[in-house]
Amino acid sequence: FIYPNPTQRSFNYFSETKEILLIQSVNGETISKLITKGNNEIDISQLNKGIYIVRVKDKTQKLVVL
Repeated sequence: FIYPNPTQRSFNYFSETKEILLIQSVNGETISKLITKGNNEIDISQLNKGIYIVRVKDKTQKLVVL
């Protein structure tokens, strides 16, 4: 549900309704909490290289930051 993945600076996410998007470490620590609606380009340039988890409602996806 997010693309591109892997990525370096940002990823895209689309939602028809207002939703909360969480970016978490693999340990479950919330790094970022965003409210999204419509087409969104999420800036992740501040994140270190590694694997993160993106959660929106009941959807979960790994995010690889290069």
